[in-house]
Amino acid sequence: MHILITEDEPLLARFIARGLQAAGYDTSIAGDGVDALEQIEAHEWDLVVLDLLLPGLDGFDVLAAVAERQRPPRVLVLSARQEVATRVAALDHGASDYLTKPFSFEELLARVRAQTRDGPVRPRPAARFPSLHLDDATREVSLGEGRTVRLSAREYDVLA
Repeated sequence: MHILITEDEPLLARFIARGLQAAGYDTSIAGDGVDALEQIEAHEWDLVVLDLLLPGLDGFDVLAAVAERQRPPRVLVLSARQEVATRVAALDHGASDYLTKPFSFEELLARVRAQTRDGPVRPRPAARFPSLHLDDATREVSLGEGRTVRLSAREYDVLA
């Protein structure tokens, strides 16, 4: 399993990477949001461990870009932001899990195992109805004669 760790604190990033490598995972580190997006575009990742408070682009910007991908990796948010509203917003914007700092490494490892046990996320095939077309790959909805509407991840999931 290939895991991208996006964390701007170098000591914490190396700690997480070493622990995951000891558990048999292949890891890389991105130190900011821009680096994370470049690595996400350049490689296929099974999981992205994502801090929300990043220099350059914040974690929500990274989540939005990941949601645009045809085959998005799962995203486990690992953040010091503990507010319920922030956790809900991250999950609604495409994160598959959320863990707050400080954290237990054993819990992080269990959550990584849970995220990767079913393999990478694969979109469902496009669904067609007489006047409605849902495309999981692009999260677009076509109405009637070609009018296309792009939805947020949450809106698309509710409609689907």
